Amino acid sequence: SPKISLLIGMSEINALEEALLHCTELGLWKFCPVFTKYSVTKPEQIEKKIERFQKIAISAIKQSGFPFLPEILIFRKVEEAIQTLPPNGFLFSQDGEKRLDEFVGLPEEVTFAIGPEGDFSEEEKKLFLEHNYKKAKLSNYTLRVETAAITALAQAKRY
Repeated sequence: SPKISLLIGMSEINALEEALLHCTELGLWKFCPVFTKYSVTKPEQIEKKIERFQKIAISAIKQSGFPFLPEILIFRKVEEAIQTLPPNGFLFSQDGEKRLDEFVGLPEEVTFAIGPEGDFSEEEKKLFLEHNYKKAKLSNYTLRVETAAITALAQAKRY
């Protein structure tokens, strides 16, 4: 199954922790919170949490048996994240045309982008599309950030 980098819009700390815990159990390779136009969390809040994120990831790999500790990378800007992470990406959005399983296969390394509570801004979405991210849809319903992340990982692990 593919090596997945999760680029997740900076959200409430507990939502990020939930996403990290469950996505690590499902085999996450990189956990990458990114500050966006609509982020609610401040940079100084997140820097204090990196150690806690690592503890959560360690407990998740112990519990699940997944043999790899995900790398935790914090990005200040969407553009910086796009340029750093694997180039094959999916932007999960309510207006995505297709579900993940409707795309033909997944590359060996892939980035999943999930917006914060207020979603990515139109400018940020445009950046993803300019970098050849495919727009995908997870559900017919509006999902919480952590639910969207877990759903994306679970769907991808079927490949």
